[in-house]
Amino acid sequence: MSSQEVENSSPRSDLLRSGMLTVLALASFLLLLGLGCRTRHHSAGPPPPNTRLLIGGREPIVLDRPQSDGGLVPEFVSATLLPGRGMNLLQLTAYLPGTGIVPLLDSPATDQINSLLTNTAADNNGAVTAGFGGPFLLPFDSRTTGTLSDDGQSISIPWHGRTLSLPVDGAGTPPIASNGLFNAQAASSVEVDAVPDGEMATAVYEPGDFGGRWPSTTRVTVLVSLTRKTVDLTVTALNTGKKSEPMAIGWRPFFSIPSGHRSGTMLRLPLADRLLTDADHLPTGKDQPIESTPYDFTGHDGAALGTLALDDSFTHLHTRGIVDTTPAAEMRDRSSQYGMRIVPLSSHIKVLHVTTPANKPVLSISPQMSVENPFSKQAPEEAGVVTLEPGDSVEWKVRLELFLPTQSSIIP
Repeated sequence: MSSQEVENSSPRSDLLRSGMLTVLALASFLLLLGLGCRTRHHSAGPPPPNTRLLIGGREPIVLDRPQSDGGLVPEFVSATLLPGRGMNLLQLTAYLPGTGIVPLLDSPATDQINSLLTNTAADNNGAVTAGFGGPFLLPFDSRTTGTLSDDGQSISIPWHGRTLSLPVDGAGTPPIASNGLFNAQAASSVEVDAVPDGEMATAVYEPGDFGGRWPSTTRVTVLVSLTRKTVDLTVTALNTGKKSEPMAIGWRPFFSIPSGHRSGTMLRLPLADRLLTDADHLPTGKDQPIESTPYDFTGHDGAALGTLALDDSFTHLHTRGIVDTTPAAEMRDRSSQYGMRIVPLSSHIKVLHVTTPANKPVLSISPQMSVENPFSKQAPEEAGVVTLEPGDSVEWKVRLELFLPTQSSIIP
């Protein structure tokens, strides 16, 4: 063996070579770890086989974050989403001081949903999942009437020389469409990322012309961000077709009242007008200021629900100047140290539709772009439906904020 060969095979050389390999292995591990932290889950196509639970062909998403130390203020803990069902916000949990972690939305358990979807007639156009959690409503977001088809399954509505054909919801009179066309849509891609103090989910949908019911094709992106203090919901609709199309986006959350004390729950609304309705509970085209009426929930802390059963739209939303910068709505359940603020962050949101079943501890506050029956002759001039030309998009955005019911603003 030559002297050079002896030198290369010395213990010192072996040690250096081993150390270099260790450094390279450690660097590779840290790089993979960083990529894993940045994006926890990404799927650009159909979900992988053998997943534990699929709803609408997609696995539910759970955004979560650890509860902070102290327990003195309320904070969001988790959000469960259904990307296979129009990104329905199935459940939202929060820690409430003195109460613990509670569900904030009226919903069935995740593993019970598929059994509810077995009746295809009852689930026409995704109607089942439009009735719990927090479904997103588009490309129309409110109750709409039209001419009933011969088979009684759809209504037709004229729009700019074309016809919208919408599925009828239920067997009521007059026949109406009310759940949008998005609730049964499955995402084409889903991504979950870490954000400071929480997580964020983004789902992209390609519903096209919604099964031939809409004048053009549409791409929809839904973004949900969960942090300690806030939940941000953003929906963007893009006209990807060659024709103009109407668009209205809304969200219908079914908030639970944690204490179960419905009558004592406080509702606070911005300064607004209430849309007057006829015997069929459809707008007459007239409105009325809510101040000094049974629907006046504009006080500093709002007013108690009492026994009033609401199913009403409030429009011409106004802020209170210096105190409020946006026309937000609030609910307060003092018995459970719970306050929820619904803040519209898009100027396209023109309506808050409030529903309070008389005998159930549930309160729905729906931020919508359009008024009820926006395509009718009785609709006001500013009905809230926007026209998207090819390549145009519109954004709907709402923020949820937790606060202590003894406070007027969100937690610090």
